[in-house]
Amino acid sequence: MPPPSVTGTEMSSVFNENEDEESRALRRSLKRAKIVNEIVDTEKQFLNDMEILMEVYRVPAMETGALSPHEVKILFANLDVVIQTSREVLDVLLAATQGEDTWVGEAFNQMMRRIETTYCDYCKNNEAAMTLLAALASPDCPPETKKFLQECQSRLQGRTGAWDLGSLVIKPVQRVLKYPLLIKQLLKETVPTHPDHVELVRASVEIEKVAEKINEVKKRKDIVEKYVDGKGNTNVIHGITKKWTRSAQQVKMALPGRGADGTYDELYDALSQKLDLQYRSASQLYKDLDFW
Repeated sequence: MPPPSVTGTEMSSVFNENEDEESRALRRSLKRAKIVNEIVDTEKQFLNDMEILMEVYRVPAMETGALSPHEVKILFANLDVVIQTSREVLDVLLAATQGEDTWVGEAFNQMMRRIETTYCDYCKNNEAAMTLLAALASPDCPPETKKFLQECQSRLQGRTGAWDLGSLVIKPVQRVLKYPLLIKQLLKETVPTHPDHVELVRASVEIEKVAEKINEVKKRKDIVEKYVDGKGNTNVIHGITKKWTRSAQQVKMALPGRGADGTYDELYDALSQKLDLQYRSASQLYKDLDFW
């Protein structure tokens, strides 16, 4: 029996389907390349902005004393580490995107732990940094500090899309929270047969964990700051002092009259010293938390 004949219409339909598949594959490949370029280009811009933040604001602030060491720590945190991490991320990304088969997922997985530690450390200061920025923008800000910030801001023109200190300080938070979106977009346009597909799946999962950890660290830091800012400091230390004094008095009242050899006073003194040591330890804990 002769094979069934194929009409011209059916052949045309087959060709159109093949052409559509090729067109879809090409469009997907182009979208993927565009996302890869966006990841690399935005990392370059981010690194440039961080280097400007260091050069224009942090270094002069430390050299001139325009901001106190405590204010510098709050505003800029581990900026030097952020810059170094971004350089390394960019180097790995550039290496990963040279050939035809890019390995961006693998690149992120190589840097994942470094990204996590660097940005967790930076982002935990975010709330305090925003509060300080608001204070620096208020009418109560010292005139010499305002002048310093205005001079710094004038040096930004033509060098970055950021317009002031606040828009630069927030960028590391924005950058690390943008990574999950970029990786998801790239994964969406990566076919399962691509050599980097498995690594992209892994990177997508891991970078989401990093974002979750950063949010958790920020929450814990915010809780701590409630107890180590001006009001919290007063409440905590006053509470400890009150409890220590009350406990010491209770011990003294509980003891019978003083013996001829002074035994009870010695016992009271020993307990009092112990309570005093606990109080001083609590005070040191407050200082450590404030520094952290």
